[in-house]
Amino acid sequence: MGPAGDRGSDAAGGGDALSLAAFRTFLFDLDGCVYLDETLIEGADRFIAVLRARGKRVFFITNNSAMSAQGVAERLTRLGIPTPTAEVMTATDATATYLHETLGPCRVLVLGARSLAEGLAEQGHTVLPMRDYRNAQAVVVGRDLDLTYERLTLAARAVDAGA
Repeated sequence: MGPAGDRGSDAAGGGDALSLAAFRTFLFDLDGCVYLDETLIEGADRFIAVLRARGKRVFFITNNSAMSAQGVAERLTRLGIPTPTAEVMTATDATATYLHETLGPCRVLVLGARSLAEGLAEQGHTVLPMRDYRNAQAVVVGRDLDLTYERLTLAARAVDAGA
């Protein structure tokens, strides 16, 4: 409540509560906000449908590098939220864009899921085999269920060599 105790005041105090009408675009984190594993959070589909019906733009973001944007869009659609791939931004997408902006298409050593390596390659980067760590211009780390001390050591050596 605001300083006067009215429920229409914002959390900072003094202002009116913001309405959905004040926003044109909504970004939703996924894991734990829209879904949890393969279970939709109750009401998420209805809320997103209302936003879209009102002409709002809806996008989904995730820091999960183990799933491609297409995989995320397919999951959302399967769970009842029809979603084109263009409305999804993953950690892989953000990383690939950052690498392009800072290094251009580059040689990357990846510690992470196969989808992370595939996503970087699809966006123009060359994913190196671990044995070629000396040639890496960047090391990208994501969720890696196959992480070993050997792979970690090679990534550290790549960084030491200038990646």
